[in-house]
Amino acid sequence: LFGTPAEESLGGKIKMHEAGIFKDANIDISLISHPMRIGDTPWMITSSTDRFDVEYYGTEAHAAAGPWEGVNAQDALLLANSAISYMRQQMRPTDRFHGIITSGGQTINVIPALASGSYQLRADNEVYLSNLTDRVMAAFEAGALGTGAELNLTMRPYGYANMVSNDLLGEHFAEWFEGLGGEMPDLEIDKLRDASGSTDQGNLSQEWPSVSPTFGIFTDNGTAPSTGPHTEAFQVAAGTKLSFEKALMVAKALAGVAVDVFTVDGLLDEIKEDFEANKTPQLRRLR
Repeated sequence: LFGTPAEESLGGKIKMHEAGIFKDANIDISLISHPMRIGDTPWMITSSTDRFDVEYYGTEAHAAAGPWEGVNAQDALLLANSAISYMRQQMRPTDRFHGIITSGGQTINVIPALASGSYQLRADNEVYLSNLTDRVMAAFEAGALGTGAELNLTMRPYGYANMVSNDLLGEHFAEWFEGLGGEMPDLEIDKLRDASGSTDQGNLSQEWPSVSPTFGIFTDNGTAPSTGPHTEAFQVAAGTKLSFEKALMVAKALAGVAVDVFTVDGLLDEIKEDFEANKTPQLRRLR
């Protein structure tokens, strides 16, 4: 299952969270894991992210006989993309903006009345994402202003917050994982990695102490898959016996963390104190 393409935009956990399911369960901590192409670590480091869809509406006209009669929706979309390209120099190194143009006209000699695209923003945390979002929205408004097209921008619901890993939960996972024969990197150095990707677990991690270890999986000959998560090569590697055995090791280590929380006096209180001291500002808006 974890090798198949993910419908991340559905935000299943976030819907459950907003419905009160996790609150009703009286949760104290959240434990989960995720396979990766290479490397074992307690720390999943991810970006805050939002996705949105854009449509520009213009006016059709013959591109040779009467172009002055038209409003070019495709030009509006290209103008917005160009504005963002100029903006990249002033973006933080960890900011990300990517997307696709889904339509931009059907006939060469007709000025397009409709152009559309889908995009995604990522930043280190909710504060940086809010700032980046405001700047990008201005660029899309500029596309409309510069061409006379009408902009329809729809922010998708259930954006993802950045992952906040709990130090104590991560340290206990590392101890159990190594006790089962695994190897962990230097935990303090590994925390300094840049974010890669985004996850709905980030939203839960901002509500409760959480950890989401990542672990490398294998092809049948013991090598890493040639590409990362949500690709065909990764899906094949996810189905091997070696990967299954690795997943079991991770599951046992997480179970060990849960045992520690239940049996070590004062540990849960320490975990909650660490959580309160290190959680990030929450600016997540309901879409």
